[in-house]
Amino acid sequence: MDYYCSSRTKRRRIKAKVSEHLKFLEDFKVKSGTFSDLDYASEVDNQISSEKWNFEAHLSEKETDAEFEDEHEEQSAAGRKFTASSIEIDLNSMSEEIDRTRTLKIKLADWAANRNISHSALTELLHILVHYGLDLPKDSRSLLSTPKTFEVKEMGHGIYHHFGLAKTLTSQLLNDSHLSVDTLTLRVNIDGLPLFKSSKMELWPILAMIKEFPKSGVFIIGLYAGVAKPDSVTKYLKEFIEDLKTVTQEGLNYRGKHFNVALPDAFICDAPARAFLKCIKGHSGYSSCERCVEHGIYMDKKVVFPDCTAPLRTDETFDR
Repeated sequence: MDYYCSSRTKRRRIKAKVSEHLKFLEDFKVKSGTFSDLDYASEVDNQISSEKWNFEAHLSEKETDAEFEDEHEEQSAAGRKFTASSIEIDLNSMSEEIDRTRTLKIKLADWAANRNISHSALTELLHILVHYGLDLPKDSRSLLSTPKTFEVKEMGHGIYHHFGLAKTLTSQLLNDSHLSVDTLTLRVNIDGLPLFKSSKMELWPILAMIKEFPKSGVFIIGLYAGVAKPDSVTKYLKEFIEDLKTVTQEGLNYRGKHFNVALPDAFICDAPARAFLKCIKGHSGYSSCERCVEHGIYMDKKVVFPDCTAPLRTDETFDR
């Protein structure tokens, strides 16, 4: 009998063999009525003893298999516990790796913004870091999380978006060295600039800088885009003026410190932008002088004021 098969096959074969011998003994008793043939009976007893020994051996093997199965089950349980521990360790390591990657992204984004790193240079740096296995985006816009859409409102022949004065001022205070002052004084610049030679589209940004931080650079407060300059200076500056009133009255809190925000001490504009803001005639008009009431004359394809000796305007607030 082949005992190298499965346990079920062993039990089935042993049971069939025992049943076959029992049936043989019953048939032998019926035919002969006695065990007259002692040799044959002895052979049958030997076969029965052999099968009995094989059956007992199988039972012992079965018990051994059961013990092996119990031991295997314990090992499996221990393996499952070990696997669960390994999974927990892997999850913790993965969480720490994600936190490190997120921290690295934030530091890189802050570094690029504070140091005025160009997008092309930042993208090249990201490609180098990704090549050496760091989990970082390959494009500077993805790292800086540059928003793709803005909330804009229609204004005349274009659209306008207000970035917010308090938000942009806070971005200028990221450097700890800027926390040594108590008052922030703004200097505002407004000007128009064309975008393309083949299109009338132009931008009119509202820019500002902090007088106390001359090296911090210029930041944007609002931006208008259209095929012509804003048709109403009141609508154009409305959100900026409301925002400026709030900031100058309430101040600005950053890292537990309160900053006073003073009114702008200067509006830096060229002649067309200055005329637009002051709602006066342009610099090429006949009555465009901001210091006198003289009416100019057209000479050599331009307007000139040959005798500018009239009294100064009493409402003059801007330098020429």
